[in-house]
Amino acid sequence: MPAPTSAAVAEASPSRTGTPSHQQAVPWAEARLRAHRAARPGPPQRVPLRDAAGLTLAGDLPALGPQPAFDTAAMDGYAVSGSPPWDVRGTARAGRAWRGVLGPGDCVRISTGS
Repeated sequence: MPAPTSAAVAEASPSRTGTPSHQQAVPWAEARLRAHRAARPGPPQRVPLRDAAGLTLAGDLPALGPQPAFDTAAMDGYAVSGSPPWDVRGTARAGRAWRGVLGPGDCVRISTGS
């Protein structure tokens, strides 16, 4: 039998703790779980905004004003007033507000343009 190479000897030799210096391979999901459990956040630090990409905010950051700064709809639908049935009084399209006033039983179609 040929003599082992230095790489093979190093791989099989015990570490300072007396355990083998190599570990048994684990499945990717298990490795991720172990890493997640071992991770600890570092202390908060102040960095210039230009250097903050990829970092996580350490606390609340209050907005200087309402966001968005104007009334807006997130999806198509209807703005309604009062109980049904409703009468459609107009349509509010993306970028063009409906200027009317809704009374009880009235509604306006909302089209976000998406």
